[in-house]
Amino acid sequence: MACISPSRIAGSCSGRRRAPPPTVAVGPPPPSHWPSYLLRVPAMRPSLSVRTRRCKGPRSRTPIIVSSKLFSKPSDAEGFVSPENPGGNEEYGLPLGPEPCRGVPVFVTLPVDAVDAEGRMTRPKAMAVSFLALKAGGVEGVVMEVWWGIVEREGPGIYDWKGYRDVVARAAKCGLKVRAIMSFHQSGRGF
Repeated sequence: MACISPSRIAGSCSGRRRAPPPTVAVGPPPPSHWPSYLLRVPAMRPSLSVRTRRCKGPRSRTPIIVSSKLFSKPSDAEGFVSPENPGGNEEYGLPLGPEPCRGVPVFVTLPVDAVDAEGRMTRPKAMAVSFLALKAGGVEGVVMEVWWGIVEREGPGIYDWKGYRDVVARAAKCGLKVRAIMSFHQSGRGF
């Protein structure tokens, strides 16, 4: 914790006299009886370097600019370890690697007749070529309207998903996701 005397800082902005270096207090190191897993770095004695910069203009309107750097030295070292010393710097953090540029996912709606009234996928070759083109264009997936009247066309409780399963399998083979919109009527636009 650093403490800086306000009277000393105020004098540095006046432009008339130079203030002595600010007063700095550094807190004590952690107690030695703490468990070792709480102490993640070797025991170091911190030393805080604080610099103030002179400001021009009236004291009441000019902000005080304080920059500080924390230099540490191992407890067994005799001298001051500066940031330029390659042996004294330790950096922690996650490695920054190239992240893929991800935008808003785009889903393209399939034609209404992707599955015909008999429950078959229409134009399978054209659909496969279209799926590959969509994937190459950066599309995340497709949206397909599933008509309950086509799935249950044989009678109540008899379900035939074959046409829709073919579309989903073909899209997955091309690397596309599928969002299904359930339409509980025989035909028409449900969304």
